[in-house]
Amino acid sequence: MATFQPPVEIIEAEGLLRDDAQRVTLDALSTLDDDWTVWTRPRTGLDRPDFIAAHPTFGICVVGVFDIRPGEKVGNDKGYIVELDAETGEWRRATRQHRHEVARAAKTLHDDVVAFHGRPEENIHTVRSLTIAPFLTSAQAREIFKLPGELGPSVSVAIWGGDALPEHIERMLCGLGCPEPHPAAMRRATDHLTAAGRREPTSPAPRLAAVKLVEENPTGERFRRIRGGSGTGKTFAVAARAARLAAEGKRSIILTFGSTLPRWIRHVADARCEEAGADPALVTITSFHTFCARVVDDGEKAGLRTEGSPKARWPVAIIERCEQVFRAGGNVAERHRFDAVLVDEGQDFEPEWWNILRTHVVRPDGEMLIAQDPTQDLYERLVWTSMGDDRWRDLGIESNWIELTAPIRLPTRPLGIIQRFAHDTGRALVSAPATPDPSFGDPVSGQIAWIDVDRVSVVGRAVGHEVVRILRSNPDLKPSDVTFLCDYHHDGVAAAAIIKRAGFPVHHLFSRNPRDRAIRKARFDPHAFAVTGSTVHAFKGCESPIVVMSIGHDDKSRELAAVAMMRVSAMSGRPPALSVVNADPRLRKTEKAESDPYADMAASA
Repeated sequence: MATFQPPVEIIEAEGLLRDDAQRVTLDALSTLDDDWTVWTRPRTGLDRPDFIAAHPTFGICVVGVFDIRPGEKVGNDKGYIVELDAETGEWRRATRQHRHEVARAAKTLHDDVVAFHGRPEENIHTVRSLTIAPFLTSAQAREIFKLPGELGPSVSVAIWGGDALPEHIERMLCGLGCPEPHPAAMRRATDHLTAAGRREPTSPAPRLAAVKLVEENPTGERFRRIRGGSGTGKTFAVAARAARLAAEGKRSIILTFGSTLPRWIRHVADARCEEAGADPALVTITSFHTFCARVVDDGEKAGLRTEGSPKARWPVAIIERCEQVFRAGGNVAERHRFDAVLVDEGQDFEPEWWNILRTHVVRPDGEMLIAQDPTQDLYERLVWTSMGDDRWRDLGIESNWIELTAPIRLPTRPLGIIQRFAHDTGRALVSAPATPDPSFGDPVSGQIAWIDVDRVSVVGRAVGHEVVRILRSNPDLKPSDVTFLCDYHHDGVAAAAIIKRAGFPVHHLFSRNPRDRAIRKARFDPHAFAVTGSTVHAFKGCESPIVVMSIGHDDKSRELAAVAMMRVSAMSGRPPALSVVNADPRLRKTEKAESDPYADMAASA
């Protein structure tokens, strides 16, 4: 029998299936051989499909199940499922458009996980999609789900009825088939989906008092604000709170401004849920604009028409249209409400966005919190730091700041340089004790390398050579232990080429082509099994034990350098190291460490 995640006995005991149609489909999936792995209602991004089945040779199939019986008042109108309104006697577009939803989930899984390297030769059929209506025949189901003409990815969704179950279940999942998937792609998908299943509780990581205050919320406050410098545990605290709520059976959403940070938070939240024995599927993590786009998409598929202001740019228009969906109310709006709304990297948010979440997204008895680091306000909104208590009260927050002051993950040795940079660029930490909290173990002091180069044009190549040098000099390191950060895409492309030429796998978001750049950013995963390369903006909030970074010759580059330095972490179990490739003549010698263990690297770079 196929392996089920979570196991079938847990599925049945905890009522994870919504209806009889899912149970019939589960019985059919149980006839698959043991080369198949089946996940039941896994959380993948903003999607939670009914089943996902994976096979090392046949690839992956996302399965949606439609519980409809013969004679029920459901039909099709121009490619959309419609249903009879019992109160008005009129036909209306159904809230759930199953074929569209399963196609969207399959595309997202492919783009975000399976194809994250962005190789053009990746076969899109590695991830397929399927809708099953177990209580209809295949002919009846296809009549309801028929699509006129071309309507995007939905046309690729196979439609089957119960007359094909269980004898043809493997044929249904395989569809037209695909070339044998790359093992690394299947490993990425399996790791991603397994994290979305229930786990047994494990020993919890130590918490500082302020982090425990965020996690436990002992006074039951509904609206809270958290402030702390880089490495003080803000993301850990936010994820721990979400896990605590999940253990109570409550749904929460963690929102960010950047589109790459949610992948990092997903790993942190999964670990916290594992500690609590909670279901990670109850924790949704995404960027604010992606969430708004999903609300709009669901609203329009249900028949709502939305419109942004004339000439408004997409980031503004999508928020306006999202508000319109919520104001319309109904099932679509209700599906996007949560027991808790938690905002990380909140200094990048706008107060108006917070009010949208407070008015429409959090449930009336729910809670909200916002975690901010004023020292990492790279977008220079500054609005939060200038707000008085009256304005905070207008946002529903009357409590004092919860201050996170100890940089628990920053290694002690680079901390001096980081503090100087933070001070010089106006990004001083809220507090920076000499050593991290001892309850987190003995953080390795950390190594520092400072490499001066004569010209800005060689920065990218110097970064690439430094990464190669570190990996070759330390054969016990994994490529994924190293991250390189560059200000400009042409530098990142040059660095990545040298690393790849040296034989090391590299996963990065750099490109000289704007379209390819957008794809790479959308698929960037800070936890890739490779050397990772990113801009400072995209990597903000993430961390790595070994960081190789660059400083150009302008003031902005120096400001970004202060934030880049804060990405190095002593919490991974690997000896931390910070390497700085500097092209700013003002910084030569003055910022060098007194003793440089990597001094000979400068010549090789």
